[in-house]
Order: sequence, then C-alpha cells, then structure tokens
Amino acid sequence: MTDKCLGAQVQKRKSPIYAFFNAEPDVEFDNAGTASYIVFHCSTCRAQVKQGLQTSDKASTGALIRHAKFCWGEEAVNAVQGSKSIDKARDALKKFGKKSQSKLTAALRSVKGWAELFSTQPPSKQTIHVVTA
Repeated sequence: MTDKCLGAQVQKRKSPIYAFFNAEPDVEFDNAGTASYIVFHCSTCRAQVKQGLQTSDKASTGALIRHAKFCWGEEAVNAVQGSKSIDKARDALKKFGKKSQSKLTAALRSVKGWAELFSTQPPSKQTIHVVTA
C-alpha cells in the first residue's frame, strides 16, 4: 500500500469515535513491507488500539469504542457519538475532561483540605518502599 493510499485510508475515517484518539495515527507494516494496521493512540492514556487494513472490516470501530468507554466513560462516548463530525466531537469531548480526574476531583472538592492530601500522580517507588524484618 502506497503512502497516498494510506493517507486516503486515514482520511476515510470520519466517525466521531476517532475524536478520542490522536489525529495522526501510526501505520504498522508486516514483514513483506505492506501496511497491515493503523495504530491509534488514546489521547488520555496513550494506549494503542489497532485497526486492520487487510480484512473485510478494516473500518470497524468496535475496539476503539470499547477503549473509549473504558478510558472516558459511557456518558462521554454517547455525547460524542451524537456529533456529525470529528471536529464537533472533539469540542464536545473538551466539556467532559479526563474521566478519572474529573470525577475524583469533583468528589473531593467538598472535603476541606483535599488539595493537600490528594495527588493525581501515582506514588513513586521510594514512597511505597516497604521494609520487612
């Protein structure tokens, strides 16, 4: 598959679900040098979701939808699916923010002093170091 054909394959993807992923996906080639997968990266967690180029369902969005529901939540996916274009979907997505961050921070805002006690970063290895006797 030539670069021009690959570009056309990427441009054909107009479903609003692509708003959850970076606009420029990678292409994975097989040993013969032909493009076999388009690799989309989640804009939140950077996870890779592949779409096969050599199968009859090469425009299937099932894996993308499954990951978006896991990463962003059902409500965000439903809101984006109602959009008519990717640009409108990206605008709708900005209203939701990141799933885990927005729900946790909204729940903890009512607790006095929550900002000093709560961090969205995972603990470092030094923080969780356990000494056994």
